[in-house]
Amino acid sequence: MSNYPDFSSRGYEIERELGINSSGGRVTYKATKIANQQPVVIKQFQFVQSASTWSGYKTVQREINVLKQLNHPRIPRYLDDFETPTGFCLVQEYKHAPSLGQQSNFTLGEVEKIARSILEVLVYLQGRT
Repeated sequence: MSNYPDFSSRGYEIERELGINSSGGRVTYKATKIANQQPVVIKQFQFVQSASTWSGYKTVQREINVLKQLNHPRIPRYLDDFETPTGFCLVQEYKHAPSLGQQSNFTLGEVEKIARSILEVLVYLQGRT
């Protein structure tokens, strides 16, 4: 029996926890959309149970509104959102990539590739303003 929340009624099954931001009241999970076995990320915002406040809700709602409008292969797509008894959840496309929390030693070529990729995303975002 897992200690993860049960989102099966919303069509998602949690596989594992990816991270916790206690001060922001957010827990991030890797999950699967049950209907098509698509891997997803669920960000659970727990405004009621944590030290965070509902004022953070407006910030996340703005984030959701922006994410709904974005369409870039390097930006995880918005898929869904839903309320929970303690806050709500944001569901996004899962991008298979190494954790930024792990220490890495990149070669100069890898750093250049990462920088180009970031610049590509920034140019896309700047073009949307």
